[in-house]
Amino acid sequence: MDSRVEIVDSTDRIDVVLRRLIKGLREEHAFEKITIVIPSNQSSFYFRRALAQKGLFNVDFKRLEDVAETLGGSDFSQPLLHDLQASEFVY
Repeated sequence: MDSRVEIVDSTDRIDVVLRRLIKGLREEHAFEKITIVIPSNQSSFYFRRALAQKGLFNVDFKRLEDVAETLGGSDFSQPLLHDLQASEFVY
């Protein structure tokens, strides 16, 4: 598993930075699955469209909450919260 973090200027376009990171990973691991952690489902649509213009292969977008649920497994005694219910606790 390879993990990369990049700090960018506020004037840099995030899709250009992601494209550069994906290209770098593809040179080392041509067919491996790449997971990008995103803040929301809405941002997933934006990133997919922006990155798909020049091709997008085996890239998965996950919210931070989805990553936490995957790591935590199904050990919860109560059902997981719906996105709308969870947002009510945050805001």
